[in-house]
Amino acid sequence: MRDWIARQPEDEDERNKIRMAIAMGAGISVAEFLNRLLGHEPDASLVESVTMKLEQAKDDEEPVDIEAYVKQLTDWQSKLA
Repeated sequence: MRDWIARQPEDEDERNKIRMAIAMGAGISVAEFLNRLLGHEPDASLVESVTMKLEQAKDDEEPVDIEAYVKQLTDWQSKLA
């Protein structure tokens, strides 16, 4: 796994670059991102949990270490299985 950190753009220029990249097809869904990160299709509850975490981080204007968060969730899911 690589370091995957989600954060808000630092300024309007960076925000515009991100918007342009998404408009050109660079964006992917949370499910596709998790599929690439994990190497398999994520279940719906994991996608929902990560989506909510990203929304919370956006509201709080705080970066979130997605890789660590996903690892924590998948470890927890494994222990419950």
